[in-house]
Amino acid sequence: MNIDLDYAAAGPLALAVGSASLLANLEGPAGLSPAALATALAETLSQPLSGPPLRQHVVPGDRVVIALPPRLPGDTTTLDLVVQGLTESLAAGGVDPSDITVLVAPPLELLGPKESADGKTAALPAAAAQLIWFQPESDDQTAYLLADAEGEPLHLARQLVDADVVVAVETFSHDPALGGRSPEGELWPGFARQDRRLTLARSLLETRRPVLEAWGRLAAAVTDQLGLLASLRLVPGRDHTLAGVAFGFPADSTRHSRQLAQAWRPAIGQQAALTIAGISDPGCTLATLTRAVAAAARATRPDGTICVACNLAGLPDGLFTRWRQGESLFPLVGEAAGSDDPAIVGEALQTLLFARALGDRRLVLFSGLDEETVESLDIGHADSPDAVNRLIRQADSLTVLHEADRLCPRR
Repeated sequence: MNIDLDYAAAGPLALAVGSASLLANLEGPAGLSPAALATALAETLSQPLSGPPLRQHVVPGDRVVIALPPRLPGDTTTLDLVVQGLTESLAAGGVDPSDITVLVAPPLELLGPKESADGKTAALPAAAAQLIWFQPESDDQTAYLLADAEGEPLHLARQLVDADVVVAVETFSHDPALGGRSPEGELWPGFARQDRRLTLARSLLETRRPVLEAWGRLAAAVTDQLGLLASLRLVPGRDHTLAGVAFGFPADSTRHSRQLAQAWRPAIGQQAALTIAGISDPGCTLATLTRAVAAAARATRPDGTICVACNLAGLPDGLFTRWRQGESLFPLVGEAAGSDDPAIVGEALQTLLFARALGDRRLVLFSGLDEETVESLDIGHADSPDAVNRLIRQADSLTVLHEADRLCPRR
């Protein structure tokens, strides 16, 4: 049998499974058509999972802020439908369009940007009177909200603190490199100051699970202090679509989103000798590659091989390269952890997560990089689809991951 794998090229990579034992062929949930999305959005805003419909959250004269993540699942049609659906529901509650501000968070770059948010504003409907891009490095764009468990002050985007009503639009996604739910697309730390983003990344350099658990508690505290009564959660679908929406009390919308996103966390019964992982994003970066390797590692034996097919144009010529060329990882990470440069801290975090995920597995790249560059990083180079299929013929078991950077298999 053949399996077509999208890797952001003109055509898919045709995998000839042949005699290899195919253990799993995994992909995310199916997406909604624009018409189905518009219907689902209208229904969930008028008949939420819990609490009143959105129109009853507001009264005439309220200043409302719609808080958007930098990237919404799906294309610009999703953005248009979401903002239009929200503004129409708010107008039904008596809010004047001039009192509605759309506030957009920048990518949480320290945890790896998935795609650039450039160009998204073009799809905003005319009903959205004001559009503001939040700049976390500008302290004057934030205001004090509360103190954390250690008594340290936490600041949030000023528009959110000053608003009468905040409508949070958050994505529910999994980051395989972090082992579960991703902070990307969340209200906190998406609208926090830059120093808080740095603090989160530095903490993840030391430990993962306790830091993420603390992040979850802090995100809930921020939501409570902000007085957020409901949130609209978006669940990505495969092929860059939107799989579902959930609106209601924050805890309920999160719970329902987790159910909608189950296909991104498939259970695997056995690890394979070889995992072929595709990345369909054209702008593949070290962060994207790290997530794909982490997802594939969950499905691959510790002595197995991971082959990533992607449109990777380059890798950072810094800490990652130095590690792959033989320098000790932990001194490099320790040196970078003290930097105030987000790019350096981010690369250190991605390199550490990459190393932890890969372990002793062999990595092969089928990408836009030339053979000399790839092999200088102690990574195998596949120069053609035939080379990838040779790996399959040599393996006794195979798992295929579509959009691997979004999958988070579990055993």
